[in-house]
Amino acid sequence: MDDVVAAVTAMLLVAVDGELERFKKCVEAVDRLIGDGIAAIIENTKDDYGKGVIHFAAGGGNVEVLKYLIKEIKLDVNVKDNSGVTPLSWAAIEGHYAAVEYLLEMGANPEMPDNSNCTPLHHSAMKGHKDVIPLLLSKGINVDVTNELGSPLQFAATHGLHDTVKVLLDHGANVSSIYLLFINRCGFLYSKYSSDI
Repeated sequence: MDDVVAAVTAMLLVAVDGELERFKKCVEAVDRLIGDGIAAIIENTKDDYGKGVIHFAAGGGNVEVLKYLIKEIKLDVNVKDNSGVTPLSWAAIEGHYAAVEYLLEMGANPEMPDNSNCTPLHHSAMKGHKDVIPLLLSKGINVDVTNELGSPLQFAATHGLHDTVKVLLDHGANVSSIYLLFINRCGFLYSKYSSDI
């Protein structure tokens, strides 16, 4: 069993930043130990959080492995982990432009929210990946998409990401949402601490 765990761990790590041929060798090693077939192993291998091989490859920006997984193994580009995060969101979280671009070309849904209702645009804005934002917006998505925590512009402003705020504003983000964020925060702080005044 330890051999299987070691081989699966190696396969996931190589999916992140390894060469395609090394990845294929890791998959073959797992297949020799388990014997389920390469496609089944790749599709069913997940970590404790439900992240599959495709999530690891996207989060690592490994486009060559992504191409293999999507074109040859036929993995779903919109598959979600246990938190509802898609490969596109993982690539956006980590700021991997080429992986985001490839996943979009392969039909990844740029509007698909995770379990927190964050879209890839929210994740890019929150992390300050200003180069990924125009790529996502080029697919016609709403720059002001909002969840319970706010819009991408509010996420970027809250984190002090001035360059990202500028990119979002340049793409038509509603600046009044920043004002609303400020008013809401002031109201929250007042209600929480007004008895101390």
